[in-house]
Amino acid sequence: LELPDRERARIGLLSADLVGYQNEAYSGRFLELVERTAATGDAGFTDTVAGMFHKLLAYKDEYEVARLMRSPDGLAPALALTDGSASSVSWQLHPPMLRSLGMRRKLRFRHRSAPIFATLERGKRLRGTPLDPFGRSALRRLERQLPAEYESAVEQLLAALAEHRITVERATAIAGLPDQVRGYEDLKIRRAGEYRSQLAAALAELT
Repeated sequence: LELPDRERARIGLLSADLVGYQNEAYSGRFLELVERTAATGDAGFTDTVAGMFHKLLAYKDEYEVARLMRSPDGLAPALALTDGSASSVSWQLHPPMLRSLGMRRKLRFRHRSAPIFATLERGKRLRGTPLDPFGRSALRRLERQLPAEYESAVEQLLAALAEHRITVERATAIAGLPDQVRGYEDLKIRRAGEYRSQLAAALAELT
């Protein structure tokens, strides 16, 4: 990528994270769009697209939570607050599937539950397939749709930039709109709806 070293390094880290999140092909999807964006020669625009596309691709589902909980980086903050032993760590979780069934309290998982999370992490190969037991909720369906919508939006921005119908500053602002898609469950669904409306309006101005 023809980018400054800092941006190139960040993109490399995001790409590697997506390999861990899913696989090489998933990371390749990310890199393909970023490379097309980098061809504009604008590091700011490219960095924004890379950050936002990674955000939409690496949504925090059950498989990703399990991966993060087992990773050294994920355990480090908890170990820093204990005697440094993983056996003293426990997690308070409120699984969406159980919440949808009416459970209102969080469940406590001690370190001996680690094999369960290891199995769940390996289940990431089911992510996005008809066999995904967690993929049928409205939130998970939404999260699967957002990356493809963003890819399409960036393609429209690239075309508008090539035809000088938009400034790179405006394109960067539009590319950064997914930053508002935050939170969990109903809050995330609401904010995603607001983002979609703003994105549609911004893209309509290009025609």
